[in-house]
Amino acid sequence: MAVSRPNILLITTDTQRCDSLGCMGSPFAQSPNLDKLASQGVTFQQAHTTSPVCGPARSSLITELYPFVHGAIENGFNRNSGHPTLPDALKAAGYYNAMVGKMHFDPIPVSFDEVTETNKAAYLKRRKNMGDLAPWPLMPDEVSPTHVPAAELPDSLLADKAVKVLAERLRQEQPLFLFASFDAPHDPMFAPREFWERFADVELPPVNYIAGEEANWSTSIRADLNLGYSRDQYFKGGVLDHDFVAKRRRLYYAFCAYIDEQIGRLIDTVDASGQRENTLIIFSSDHGICLYDHGHYDKHTFYDESWRVPLVFSQPGSLPEGTIASYANWNDITVSIAAAAGAAVPAMQGLDAYTPLTAGKPSPRNHSAGNVWNTLALVCDRWKITYDPQHAEGFLWDRGNDPQEQKNLWNDPSARDVRDHLLQGLLTWRAGSVDLHTIKESQGPGGPIANHAQASFAKRTGADMEQYLNRVVSGLPG
Repeated sequence: MAVSRPNILLITTDTQRCDSLGCMGSPFAQSPNLDKLASQGVTFQQAHTTSPVCGPARSSLITELYPFVHGAIENGFNRNSGHPTLPDALKAAGYYNAMVGKMHFDPIPVSFDEVTETNKAAYLKRRKNMGDLAPWPLMPDEVSPTHVPAAELPDSLLADKAVKVLAERLRQEQPLFLFASFDAPHDPMFAPREFWERFADVELPPVNYIAGEEANWSTSIRADLNLGYSRDQYFKGGVLDHDFVAKRRRLYYAFCAYIDEQIGRLIDTVDASGQRENTLIIFSSDHGICLYDHGHYDKHTFYDESWRVPLVFSQPGSLPEGTIASYANWNDITVSIAAAAGAAVPAMQGLDAYTPLTAGKPSPRNHSAGNVWNTLALVCDRWKITYDPQHAEGFLWDRGNDPQEQKNLWNDPSARDVRDHLLQGLLTWRAGSVDLHTIKESQGPGGPIANHAQASFAKRTGADMEQYLNRVVSGLPG
């Protein structure tokens, strides 16, 4: 049985691919602490973020709503401040809420009891003013480790603070919710030399790229490149610079190994407190990164490298250990935390994975869905579909026969029935995923039709359209 009102430690990273973790099947990753956490819990092998972009994904995590509902549809947009948030629900359930690290979900909920925001930009400016860091450009052109000692890096300082909060608050009777949000392995990549050296003889897999595949890029990906994501540095003369790419990827995986060590410090602190069985630890990342796969560096795409994320739930004695689960998305994290805490979140658009897992049941999903600005996406075991209604463009990948997502079947007659079935489901899901909180808050006196509409919405929950997509996937033709 699940422990009543457990402490909750939510750990996230920024821009971490699944292949940076051994527990996600990577043969070359160096992630002993997260691999151990996975061995003590449930690992979702098909978890996806609600949006492979920092701000939209993080606003979804704090509100449990899709970006097209909370309003932060892209970086540079703040979410709607009128929606309830996860710390609001936990505060009402009696939790002490602490936030340490990167937020990027403005406005900051007032229901956090304490907030320590780390700012990599401010850190960079301070170190440069001290004269011990050369200028570090925003876009990737560095292929060497930092000379700054690991203990002085911003994510190490974040871990220092998180460890202090855990050591102090886990001794209290009041249950704790700590959101520890690391910036790594997001650019700039402060990989310490000792971690860089660990990958000196590691053979990384070849880049998932076929010459000329840019011809199949969507309009939105091309727009990203035109708006500042220049490939001149690593795609000289139209040819991928494999030497530069290899060094840059080595730096990335070294940085991931460094952040694994910082996360291990938090887990060790929970273990030492004697509160491990009464603490639900969740680890994930807001999105991945193409890292030159498909000839693209950044995120913002629904390729697996960008959209799929690691996700681990661990609470020994309540959740099964060493177990593999299938689908989840970032909205499910918040609903699951609320369920573990006994908090109500009826308008939130996710499914509770915690409760069925404690009963030994599988994940409640057979799919994940998400969006980037105008583009919608749906993924299941066999298929992945994306659709951009603004440009009337779509992709359909047969994941079973094309795991590297190189052949777009959108216009293939043999896949038309599958495409149309999934597209209709995806568009219906988008139309039906409404802002239930605002709808219910805005109701007033009316006649018979208004009363009927209000009664109809009163029966709806944020999970309804997620269950609808479960049925769509279950009913796939063939």
